[in-house]
Amino acid sequence: MTIMVTKESHPLLVEMFKTIDHDSGKSGGLEKLPKEYEIPDKWETTVQRAEQILGELTPAERQTLAIGERTEMLDICRKNTGCEELNLLFGAYFADWADDDLATTYGMTVEEAKRIITDGQPHATVTYDLVSKVMRTYLEYRLSYVADELARLQREQDDIAARMYDIREDAKQVRVANTPGTRDDILIVVDGTRGIYAPQSFCEMFNFEDFDGIAKEDWDIVLAGPNAEPAEGDTENYYWDAWEEISGNANIVLDPATFTFHTDEKGRLIRYYIWQDGDIWLVPVGLDPESNEDNE
Repeated sequence: MTIMVTKESHPLLVEMFKTIDHDSGKSGGLEKLPKEYEIPDKWETTVQRAEQILGELTPAERQTLAIGERTEMLDICRKNTGCEELNLLFGAYFADWADDDLATTYGMTVEEAKRIITDGQPHATVTYDLVSKVMRTYLEYRLSYVADELARLQREQDDIAARMYDIREDAKQVRVANTPGTRDDILIVVDGTRGIYAPQSFCEMFNFEDFDGIAKEDWDIVLAGPNAEPAEGDTENYYWDAWEEISGNANIVLDPATFTFHTDEKGRLIRYYIWQDGDIWLVPVGLDPESNEDNE
């Protein structure tokens, strides 16, 4: 399986591959450089992070990472473990994705592998994976296990960092409606036949961060359901009180065609509030669902 990257999907990553191709004479001239690149799916996580990592570098640093002297590359990698990960990706690309002998491909000796395990410095997950393979090649199974554990822990840190990045990026997006919405945009979300579980079903269809105007505590109570055990010291679980707070104060901006928020300028974004008459609905703000009048 492979991942396809293009100038549209990964502009900085494609720029790096083209720099390597041109420097190595791989393509026979700039006009013959490919417009898309196939990457083995083992590099999927690296590819997903590539644009973020490369975007933090200057053009000169990106060129160094692609075709610079090894000592200069390592200087950049020491400042950013993500760059170390990309450096391995570019090395694999230069070697036409050779996978028969990774130690030979990357020039990593057993001494270098041991240093990476013990130097106390952070390294990319793929670096620890490579160290593990080198250790197994030399029958150093205990050190191979250590490298696997370091890779696992680094992968967890990478996942946390990626989640933090996503949260920050989401916080930058001001969710503003671009159209008032009409009666045709009223959305039924949960059928009333769900009974006492209807509010819980509603919350299961969204994420807390999709809404404005509500408290996380109320959201968690409703999400836990009407049969959840009361919190310590309480005699009831406050399911209906929490739902009253949510249904009375929540509003959400989304596209009625996709049921999601997006930044596509061509889409329609409407701000909704919750309305319930047995069924649970999303109604455009400013619109009375029991009236025949539309928003201006």
